[in-house]
Amino acid sequence: ISIIYISSNHIAAASEQLSTTSQQVSQGASEQASSSEEISASMEQMVANIQNNTESAKQAEAIAFKSVEGIRKGYDSTTYALNSMKKIAEKVSIIGDIAFQTNILALNAAVEAARAGEHGKGFAVVAAEVRKLAERSRLAAEEIDRITHDGVKIADEAGRLLSEIVPEIEKTARLVQEIAAASMEQNAGADQINSAIQQLNQITQQNVAASEEMASGAEELNSQAQQLIDIVSFFNIGERETLKTLSNLRNDTRKIAQKTTTPNTEFWKSKRTKSKPKPAEGIDIKLSSNSDDTNYERF
Repeated sequence: ISIIYISSNHIAAASEQLSTTSQQVSQGASEQASSSEEISASMEQMVANIQNNTESAKQAEAIAFKSVEGIRKGYDSTTYALNSMKKIAEKVSIIGDIAFQTNILALNAAVEAARAGEHGKGFAVVAAEVRKLAERSRLAAEEIDRITHDGVKIADEAGRLLSEIVPEIEKTARLVQEIAAASMEQNAGADQINSAIQQLNQITQQNVAASEEMASGAEELNSQAQQLIDIVSFFNIGERETLKTLSNLRNDTRKIAQKTTTPNTEFWKSKRTKSKPKPAEGIDIKLSSNSDDTNYERF
């Protein structure tokens, strides 16, 4: 009974410690579960942001390639316009030459009309008008030639700028394409991390439930141990007899451990010898007349 009493106290203390530890573990697991849920929510938000960035990168990629295509077409159109302006400048130069030749012919016609005297007056008037038209044609040709040359310069500069812009825009399009690919990889990685966090959260929830069950079991064990202590406390056990019983129990345990190296026959002989009752030893249960019998009634 002394051993039961002491063991009950040990069980009660251990179960109380186990209950406290279980409650701490349960609290820690609950906090970990809460943190896991917060991390999971943050990861879901990050995944959504990465998906938006991926979509934006894809749209930017499409726009960049369309811009490259448009600039190439613009460059081709500018080159075509530049060649056309050069041809126009060549034709205007021919018109200027024709005006110059016409002016010379009109001058010669006027000279011949002057030689003809009265008969050449009408022809002289016509020659003068032809000279005026030739002069106006020359001035117009010079103006067109000047404007055409200015247009050629502008078109040439525009073509040069477009030829420099096209490679840069192509490079930008490639970079945007790489960003889109990296965003897709980040999206896949974030999905995997989110899945792992969800699994961790599930395991944490299971740990919380297990810790709560362990704490409940420890409390129940503590309650049973307290009941056992109350039952054993009914018997009036002296402290000296309790310590003596524990000392004998430790000695018997030590002797048994030492005898394990000997043959089995010797071991069982020693056990049979040691198992004989001694009249002087045992547990002295003191049931004094001063004890209150109400404890027995309660038991």
